[in-house]
Amino acid sequence: IEKALKEKTGYETATMLRTKEELEKFVALDPFKNMKVDATHKPHVTFLKKGGEVCFTVDMLTQKTPKVMLELEKKHGKLITTRTLNTVQRVTKLLQ
Repeated sequence: IEKALKEKTGYETATMLRTKEELEKFVALDPFKNMKVDATHKPHVTFLKKGGEVCFTVDMLTQKTPKVMLELEKKHGKLITTRTLNTVQRVTKLLQ
């Protein structure tokens, strides 16, 4: 996939794949059950290329998502991708 993307777009990009079962297991764990989630605290999931996830909320009133992304890149490197929990849940549902 990465090779094909480079051939089509002309630049390198990393892909992070998760199976249907891995996504279903992740969603079933309800990783945000002990975090504040509401209209201003949006849940996000960062998938790591090496495997695993980082779950966090962004207080949309006091934080900017790009700043959070820079901090994640500092800690985990650039081989990450972040999605909202809503997106992860929708994709998982589409796979059923």
